Amino acid sequence: MPKKRKKHRDKAKAPVYFAVYPEALVSCVIRLLLLLWLGQFFM
Repeated sequence: MPKKRKKHRDKAKAPVYFAVYPEALVSCVIRLLLLLWLGQFFM
């Protein structure tokens, strides 16, 4: 029973983390896009 509860807790944590820290996700996406964009010029 405790193991199952822990799994549910971890599942609930992920969406909350993304909801609280959307800025971090946006910055990561922007960095990836910039790297891909610069990569096109160097290739």
